[in-house]
Amino acid sequence: MEFSYEGFCRSTLESAQPFLLNITSLLNQNFGMDELMRDVRLIISELVVNSAMHGNRGNCDKRVYVRLCVYPSKILIDVEDEGQGVMNRRGAYRMAGKGTCDDLSESGRGLEIVRMLSDRMEFLGNRVHVELTRN
Repeated sequence: MEFSYEGFCRSTLESAQPFLLNITSLLNQNFGMDELMRDVRLIISELVVNSAMHGNRGNCDKRVYVRLCVYPSKILIDVEDEGQGVMNRRGAYRMAGKGTCDDLSESGRGLEIVRMLSDRMEFLGNRVHVELTRN
C-alpha cells in the first residue's frame, strides 16, 4: 500500500469543509494534482457531503467516516455515516444502476457523479464503497 487515511467529521458543512481540505492537502502532498487524484478528491467530497446532509440528515451529533487506501493498481474509498443506509432512502435504488438519474434533479446527482467517475460503486448499508483502477 502506498498511502492510507482514516478520519471522520461531524455531519455539518462547517465540520466537513476543513475535513475535506485536510484530505485534499494530504493527497496533494503525496500524489500531486494528477487527473485520477482530482477524481478521488471529488468522489470523497460528494460522498462526505451526501452522508452528512442526507445520511445523517445534518445531525451534528452523528459522524461521517472516510477510509482511503491507495495501492499501486487501485484506489479504495469507503465513506460511512450513522444513518439508515442508502438503500432505505427513497430514490436511492436508481443510483445502484436500477434506473436512471434525472439530469435536472438535485436528488442523487452527487451519487451519479461518483458512479460515473469510479470503476465500481456499491452500497453496503450506510457505507458506500468505491474502487478506481490506477494505470
